[in-house]
This record gives sequence, C-alpha cells and structure tokens, in this order.
Amino acid sequence: MKKVLIAIFTIALTLGCFYSTYNEVGVKIEAAINTVRLSNSSGGVNLKGWNEKEVKVLGKYKNIIAPKSNAYVKVEKGYGEGSYNLIGKKVGTTTLTFKVDGKTLKYKLYVYSLTATYGKESGNVVYLGQKVKLKIKGSNYGKLQFKVDNPKVASIDKNGVITAKGYGDSWVNIICHGNVDYPGNGTSIQSKIIVTDKISAEATKYALDNVNGSKYSTKKRMQKGYYDCASSIWRSYHAAGLDIGSASLDPAGLAKYLDSHGKTISYEELPDNKLHAGDVIFLKLIDETNGKFKNIFWTQLYLGGSSKMESYEQYGFFSHPYGGGSQIVLIARPTKAVPSKSVTLNKTSITLGIKENYNLSAKMNPSYTTDKITWKSSNKKVVSVNSKGVLSAKGKGTAYITAKTSSGKTKRCKVTVRKAPISVKLNAKKKTLKVKQKYQLKVALSSGSASYKKHIRVVIKRLQR
Repeated sequence: MKKVLIAIFTIALTLGCFYSTYNEVGVKIEAAINTVRLSNSSGGVNLKGWNEKEVKVLGKYKNIIAPKSNAYVKVEKGYGEGSYNLIGKKVGTTTLTFKVDGKTLKYKLYVYSLTATYGKESGNVVYLGQKVKLKIKGSNYGKLQFKVDNPKVASIDKNGVITAKGYGDSWVNIICHGNVDYPGNGTSIQSKIIVTDKISAEATKYALDNVNGSKYSTKKRMQKGYYDCASSIWRSYHAAGLDIGSASLDPAGLAKYLDSHGKTISYEELPDNKLHAGDVIFLKLIDETNGKFKNIFWTQLYLGGSSKMESYEQYGFFSHPYGGGSQIVLIARPTKAVPSKSVTLNKTSITLGIKENYNLSAKMNPSYTTDKITWKSSNKKVVSVNSKGVLSAKGKGTAYITAKTSSGKTKRCKVTVRKAPISVKLNAKKKTLKVKQKYQLKVALSSGSASYKKHIRVVIKRLQR
C-alpha cells in the first residue's frame, strides 16, 4: 500500500512539472508573437524593375508613426494593418524610422538600379554547349547571386556566365542583396534562357529579330520586310543554313515535305515541355476544308518559353502564348535526326596495284537520313582510306574497308593489293579487221602484279583503197 501511494505521488509531481513547463513555453511563444517588430530590418527596390517593397509592423501595438517620404523613397500606407509600401525614387541608401508606441524601429532601404540582358531580343535563345554572359548594368545593387530554376537546362557561374546543358527553358534568377550579407532580404530579377540545337537556335533568332513585327503578305512573301506564315518558316531556316523543300511551298506543302522526310514528332498538340525552340506547328480550320495535306491552312514557329510566332494578315507577325488544341494536326522538327536503315557500296571487292587510288562511294537508305559515313581500314599498311572514301594502295596483301553510318549500319569492301605492273602486253600488236568484224583485245600484266586502271590506246589507221 505504501509503494502505491509513492507511485501516485510521483506521477502527480511529474504531470505538475509538465504542465508548468508547457505554460512557460506558451508564455514565451505568446510574448514573441506580441513583440513589436518590423517584418524585415533591411531590403532593396529596383528602379529598373519591381520598384516597390512592403514592410509590415508586427506584434501588438496601439499607435504607429510612419517615416516620411524623402529624396530616395516614397512611403505609402499599404492595404493591410501595419503595412507600408516603399517606392524607390532615386538610387541611394536611406534609413527609415518607425515609431511604434514610443519604440523606435529602423529599416535600411537600398534603392538600386539593375538590368540583366543578353543583348538582342533573341540573345536568350542558345544552342547546346553554348556559353553566354549576362550583361549587367546598374548601380548600388551590392553583391549579386545567380541561380537557375532548371539545372538540367542550364548552369550559371558566379560571374553570370550561362552554359546551355539540355533542351528546354529555365528562369535565371539574379538575386540582389542590396549590400545585405544574407539572402532573406534580397530582391531578384528574372531572365529566361531557351536552349535548343544550333540550327534551330539560329532559325529562332532570325524569326525573333526579323519576322517579329513585320508585315504579312502572300504576294510579297519573299521580299524584305514581308512574309506569309510559310515563307517565315522557310526563310528562318534558310538563314540558318537549312532549306526545307522549296521556298514556294505553302503551309500544307511544307508539312508534307517534313512529314515525308521523317521530321514529324507528333500529329496532335504536345505540352510545351515536349517542344524545342524551332519546332514547326501546322494547323487546320475546324469547319473548313481545302483538299490539301491534312487540311492544313497555316503554320507557326515555336519560339520556346511557351510562346510561338503568330500571324494575321491585318496585324502581321507577333509573339503569342503557345496553344492550338485540336486545330494542331502536325508538329515537325526540321533538325530531327533520321537514322539510316542500311548502307551499300559501289564495290564489295576490288584489286589494286601499289600506289593506285580508288574512290569507294556509299549510299544510305533512306536517302534523307541525317547520318554521316565514317571509313576505316583493317590494315593501313595494305590500304588506307580517307574521310571521303578514297582508297590508297600501300603494300601487298588483303584488307577490308568498312563504311559505318552514325546509326551503326556497316558495309565492307575486300581490297587486294598486288605489286604494280612492270610490263603490259596485248594479245595482238596489230590487227586488220573487215567491215563489221569484231576482235577482243586482252591485257596481260607482268606476273603477280595488278592494276585497276587498264588503259588501252587504240590507233586506228584507215587504209586507202
């Protein structure tokens, strides 16, 4: 019985201590919440960007005397209780004083100027592996930090140099701490980087720098300052070094050419994260037909960053948010890799004499494949081959020349090399033929020699009767 009473007393004492501790923590939390303070003690506003900063008086209070506007900042009452908007007026640093129930609270504001650009409007469109440096201008912005939202697309170093790493787009954040040594009070500006392949990047840049803002005209479609939707695509890629069919093609013709050359990536709308800058979008009208390929009426260039080049006869060309829904019937990627299915050679075996040359040629299927051919000799001491398939016989023996496509398709040619001939004999030194009579001249080379080029010069002497 005595042990039970001791146990009950111990539990009661423990609960009492817990309750007391809980109350102490609660009091401390409530005191912290009610403490009069500012939402931040410092921060910055950008005269070239978001030129406003909200500061709040927190805690329990009765009376606030807000700071007055000065040469650097305009102070306005905000929307919420204890809220004030600080609007930058002039580059510089100022300290604002709030008096709350007789307590003085100071806020240090950095008014700065900061812009970050890539030069031209199209400067943010880059190709894989390319490096581009942000052009920073301004003053009083203090220490800068750079971050990217999508590190799979791009990276950025401490000097603002961006390296394109993967297809897509990413926001680049330029964080200005306004001379504050910690990031919490910083202000940031954003700039978008768009990454695609080199040819598509050049085509997209051309569209942004030349097509955007130009006039729409089918009659003048190939003249400077004028485009229609199809010529805008063709001319943009032509400027980048890639011709899509013919300059005369209309939207349906362009689509048919790209589709027949293996460049289609979808026959319906795709989410923008599946597109690359430079992709070509083809659309139909819902309630109208024209009898052309897939009933296509017009085309648009995807610019990256969820935007496309839109066009209307009365308004010309302009950037517009991506979309199209069921009107999109085909999306093509002009730079899409098309693998080869097979490769053939003009010779599968050949015999050469030392020092002779021969040009092997390769043909890939399909003919519009984007693959390249590489050549290799199994024994360079017997026969070598250059990047164009030209064989050079070096020494006696047998070797194999292999043509390999980028997709891994291969074909071999057997090359036998013998010593060069030291003498050449014909089966006849002279021959008299009757009218319509035929005779086969044969060449005999010196023993153990070979020559691919056997030239016979025949001198015909016409006898006078």
